[in-house]
Amino acid sequence: MRTRAFVFTCILFFSTLTTLVPTAKADDEQTTATLFSPETTHSEWVCWPDCSGESVDKFDWYEMQLAPYQDIQLFVQNTGNFSSVKLLVGFYDEMGGEEQSSIEVNDGEIGWYTFTNNASMSTSVWFRIATDDGFGDDGTDYILSALIENDNYWQTATVVPLGSFLDEDIVCLSDCPNGLYDPVDWYRVSVPSGTHVGVVAEELSWFSYLEVELFQLIQGEKTSLSYKIHGGSTGGPQDYSVRAWFNTTDELELLIRIYTEEADDTVYNLSVSQGTWVDGTEDDFHWVAFPEVRFGDVVQVQAIRTNTPNVLDVL
Repeated sequence: MRTRAFVFTCILFFSTLTTLVPTAKADDEQTTATLFSPETTHSEWVCWPDCSGESVDKFDWYEMQLAPYQDIQLFVQNTGNFSSVKLLVGFYDEMGGEEQSSIEVNDGEIGWYTFTNNASMSTSVWFRIATDDGFGDDGTDYILSALIENDNYWQTATVVPLGSFLDEDIVCLSDCPNGLYDPVDWYRVSVPSGTHVGVVAEELSWFSYLEVELFQLIQGEKTSLSYKIHGGSTGGPQDYSVRAWFNTTDELELLIRIYTEEADDTVYNLSVSQGTWVDGTEDDFHWVAFPEVRFGDVVQVQAIRTNTPNVLDVL
């Protein structure tokens, strides 16, 4: 009986000891990092060293994969649930490498960091989340989310058809709403030979400049394109409309770069039109007829003030 009692006492002792010893999770090391998908939202807990009976979890390591020519903006929300503690987030670009950068996220706030991949191959990045050793409890829940940018490079430009009107988009270099980082938008348009093309980007926000550049794609490489343009920073203070136009002799793949060099966010719309140029002079008008229009058809008329010469041209 004494032997059985001794064994039972040992079992109770080791069971109690197990609850007191901190347990290491599988993601406490970079080599066993959790694979985070930027298309999902992920919630987790981290705490060290004072956890008041809650589970101890010193580090949370994550690995994230970036596709070729892809930027991903990571958002880390410190919910403040359990204690008012600061999150420490470190970023790494290779296995076993040194920390490249870091951010701190206070209680109830959201921090962000942008990963960039301007290469033609996929790559992995890592980040580690821990808590700051404060004066009291050192644990909190946090939420991970991400924003994927696939059009920050001409190689992955958004394909749109000729004749498109894109209602609203945004570019922002810094001081962006909700931490957004989207400095450039690339578009790609197939243009037939013998076509008159007008590209108009209209700024819908205030106190910033919207810039436009056109290129062509030849044998998989971005090359220059001969075109005329007016507006943006070259058009004087607050020229809200950027107009670019050209005519084609051969079929080409058009690349459109929309960007801003100002800090503030710039909201814009974009149209890429084709048709026939008609000059409209001052104090005069020109009739445009559509003899084959039927009920339900959509008619698009693009008026572009070219300034070279100073007339209103209609495409």
